[in-house]
Amino acid sequence: MKPLAAVLALLVLASVARAGSRQPAALASAVRALQDGVSHVSVTEIMGARADIGALRADDDSPLVEYWLALASWRAEPLLLPTDREGARRLLKDGIDACDRAFAADPRFGEALAVKASLQALSLTFVPGAAPSLAPEMEESFARAHQLEPRNARVLLLNGIYLLHKPAQYGGGAERARALFERASALLATRAADPRGIEWGRDDVPLWYGRCLAALGDWAGARERYREALAVNPDHRWLKDNLLPEAERHLAAPADSR
Repeated sequence: MKPLAAVLALLVLASVARAGSRQPAALASAVRALQDGVSHVSVTEIMGARADIGALRADDDSPLVEYWLALASWRAEPLLLPTDREGARRLLKDGIDACDRAFAADPRFGEALAVKASLQALSLTFVPGAAPSLAPEMEESFARAHQLEPRNARVLLLNGIYLLHKPAQYGGGAERARALFERASALLATRAADPRGIEWGRDDVPLWYGRCLAALGDWAGARERYREALAVNPDHRWLKDNLLPEAERHLAAPADSR
């Protein structure tokens, strides 16, 4: 018979192994719920998924949990802002802090830096006067993220969204953003599976590429990209109910009124 200490050690190891196998499944379930909330344009669903991700931190303080917590903040804030401005502000701060923890735990996690810069860009809604001082930090974070993960389509996507909303006179604009969306789209067609298991973005890239083309007046190109995004995610309500119909209305209008 094995010594009691050895038996107890085996039981502890078995318990840890079972907890480890449950934890990724629990995180995967919360991530699926987050994506469902995005597809349904439901801040309630997104915040519920974020709460589930946050609850996992008690047993798993991995950079991946922190990353998903931050991404959920990025997803939720634009939907929360119209009805709960203070809650949206706190959400951004929590997300930025989560990015800092993720990157501190894994200094190769460039995508966490890109999410942080994206959250900081949203935070300018609350302190627009901070743009001159914060912009260099955000752009340094994007540059570092590209350096660490040069073939990460989501880093390109997040940087493209930032440039799309940045005024052209300050180095942003749709034309500059377009190049990043093109590169992100090309990478999506060829990239291997993400080693961290992060797989969002296959509908976001063509969606935002389409929005960029719409801003440039290319409504035919925008419609093509929106259809591409819907082929990936047929349940995406913003695409179905707003973006694609908008492109089709512009294309159906007389040429001299476009």
